[in-house]
Amino acid sequence: MMRNKLIFANIFVLLLLFTTYIYGICVINDSFDFNFIELVKISQIQYLLFAVVFIALVSWMISTLQIKNLNAANKFLLVFVIINSLLFSYLAFESVRAFMINRKAVAQAEKECMIRAEKDIKNDHITYRYAGGLAVPLYNEKTIRSIDSIREKYGISYQDTGCTVDPISVKGEKKYKETVQPYLDKRNGKGWEKRMKKEVENIKKTPLK
Repeated sequence: MMRNKLIFANIFVLLLLFTTYIYGICVINDSFDFNFIELVKISQIQYLLFAVVFIALVSWMISTLQIKNLNAANKFLLVFVIINSLLFSYLAFESVRAFMINRKAVAQAEKECMIRAEKDIKNDHITYRYAGGLAVPLYNEKTIRSIDSIREKYGISYQDTGCTVDPISVKGEKKYKETVQPYLDKRNGKGWEKRMKKEVENIKKTPLK
């Protein structure tokens, strides 16, 4: 009877442990856009598996000691569930702590981007920042200048910030775009983005010389 309870407790704790470890990625990054398969891949779950195997080894070693009147199997199950419960508590605590730190950083990034957006609106020049890396130019200088000129007409430009994609900066830039969007709609009129895109695409069709 006791063994059945311990087995059930171990299964329950292991489920909590793996769920907390995997979905802790979502909590830390404040994003639930990933599906379960993607989360398993990016969470590097093999490290948790190694930890569980190590805990099992430690539990087995402890089960060889005399603990009350428990047999070896029950001692192993008891120690295993206790250590895994401690690991679960640690992971849950770290996930919440990291989430709070992340939210504070995101709030600061959004605040800075809103201030920048308001300043750019006053200057009638919106700059979208993005992480594009060191891309090889696809067009000649004349074409690039023409594209920039079209964007300038609509009051915007694009700035490549490098190769590194920072999730916090991405959220900040999203807030920037939300802040400047009403201004650009008022400035350029309804459907301006489609018009600008069409003009840019026409320029891009110009053959390289």
